[in-house]
Amino acid sequence: MALLKIEVRADWDSEAQVWVATSDDVPGLATEAPTVEALKQKLSIMIPELLELNGLTDDEVREIPLSLIAHCQGVISLHD
Repeated sequence: MALLKIEVRADWDSEAQVWVATSDDVPGLATEAPTVEALKQKLSIMIPELLELNGLTDDEVREIPLSLIAHCQGVISLHD
């Protein structure tokens, strides 16, 4: 089964101070990291491993586009 692209959602956990990443496209993917850059590094290792473990790899496909969508919600103060 060849995947056309992988979409990963990363949400900021303000309590733990980490980005938490999950994906419907990669069964079993759940990881966290303190920065988006660190998260991207972890994903580059974990995603190929999980795709192989889940039997979702194709010997002819060498690369799959990755969309990492980061979401952080907060509050800003307005000046008087």
